[in-house]
Amino acid sequence: MSIATYPFFGYMATTIGRLISLQGTVSSLELQRRVKEVYGERQTVSRAVQRLLRTFINWKALNDNGKSRIYAPSNKISIVDRDIISWLVEGFLYYNRNSAKSWNEIIRNPVFFPFDFGSLTLKEMQFSTRVDIIRQGLDEELLFLGNVDKNSN
Repeated sequence: MSIATYPFFGYMATTIGRLISLQGTVSSLELQRRVKEVYGERQTVSRAVQRLLRTFINWKALNDNGKSRIYAPSNKISIVDRDIISWLVEGFLYYNRNSAKSWNEIIRNPVFFPFDFGSLTLKEMQFSTRVDIIRQGLDEELLFLGNVDKNSN
């Protein structure tokens, strides 16, 4: 829900996920540099980065070793409940301003770095009442936010 409501949070989560996939860890200084490239050299940006890092640590998405300001990912949270998966995908689509995204782009997105979707398939999303799926070409499905009142007819 945080990525849908706060674009800065979504950008931070995506950046942390990318750094973890590239390096295995994330440095506070590297994260500050990357975020400032987009949001500018302001003191408020520095404070926001530090506070959101602390949030990720408190939520157990990152581990803090206490001294080096280098953070490692915690054990991934396994998600198998299709309602939670649908909710996460819906939040992701809101974060991306309701642009259609392919299924593979969604489940492999670095914003979801704390989660393990296991053997998740598109079938779980077919039960969602707020996410629509369209087929594009032979082998690509696109998801987008649909009509919220689909089942009320």
